[in-house]
Amino acid sequence: MDYPYTHDHDGLRIEIESYSIDGTDAGTPPNDRLVELTGWKEWSEVTVTGTVTIADSVFGEVFPDSELGDDSPPARLLVVGDCRHAHNRGPIAELSDADGGLTTGKAYEWEQTVRRDRVFAQVSLEPVLVRDDDGDGPPGQYAWVAGQEVATGTPATVVTDDIEEWLDGHMAVKLKPFSKSGLPGENLFSLDDTHPEEPILWINSELELVSNLLTSRVPAGPKADIRDALASQLAHPVWVQLVMWTAAELDEDGNWKHEWQQAVLEKIVAPMWDLDTAEEAADRLREYVAEESDGTLRELSGDLNDNVQRRLASGPKLTDLVATQESD
Repeated sequence: MDYPYTHDHDGLRIEIESYSIDGTDAGTPPNDRLVELTGWKEWSEVTVTGTVTIADSVFGEVFPDSELGDDSPPARLLVVGDCRHAHNRGPIAELSDADGGLTTGKAYEWEQTVRRDRVFAQVSLEPVLVRDDDGDGPPGQYAWVAGQEVATGTPATVVTDDIEEWLDGHMAVKLKPFSKSGLPGENLFSLDDTHPEEPILWINSELELVSNLLTSRVPAGPKADIRDALASQLAHPVWVQLVMWTAAELDEDGNWKHEWQQAVLEKIVAPMWDLDTAEEAADRLREYVAEESDGTLRELSGDLNDNVQRRLASGPKLTDLVATQESD
């Protein structure tokens, strides 16, 4: 978001230090800005504790010199909770020194309890610095009205439900730290076929900037454009892998093994060859695999890449992203 005054978009740092589920200590999360609860089948509430720190440079950037005396500037430090799917947003904590002031570089502690029956999908916990009273001057370089936001930071997130479901609900997209899960720590995603009847697309939560962006629920704007373009690039190889997996498991009669494979055949394979049903798509795909010739596989991979790009609108999304960047 653009502001008509100086605003520090990355001046606050929020971290999650610990969390407990229904009163039982769950320890320290693997990512200091993420709590992942989708693996818990039943829970009533989760209590999250953490800190917010104001960067040393913030006050000098967003307040005029006249408001930077011996005392801290007229500011309030908040943690704002936002559960977009439950249409619930508002301050959950206000942080300050004992005398009501604020100090840069200090870690302010906060605690929040999230009830299961009041949230869905995810809860964003965003650090926000706002003016505490009106300024003396007219509109200009600095915010001047009480309540105006002057600094924020990357939110922490409590994920309560699968972020997204693919294949008509037969495949979930989830987060986990790759380096602690036996996966290459620099990789972005992994398609897990441990339970072939319900595959999981894992996103590496250790790549914080990317994972936070992919889980963002921002409906529009530059951040949404970047997220959508990134998601389309991520989805492309995943769809191709799912098609090849399906092709390898079709039997001689064109029958598939798992329910999710019907969704692959209907959403990707059938449109690729202008077919009407999953059955027709399965027969055609089986014929391709049965021929076992290099030329046929090259043709299949080419058709797949073309069709997946069209389905994901990869070109238009990247165009929107580039246009947004050039207009800034």
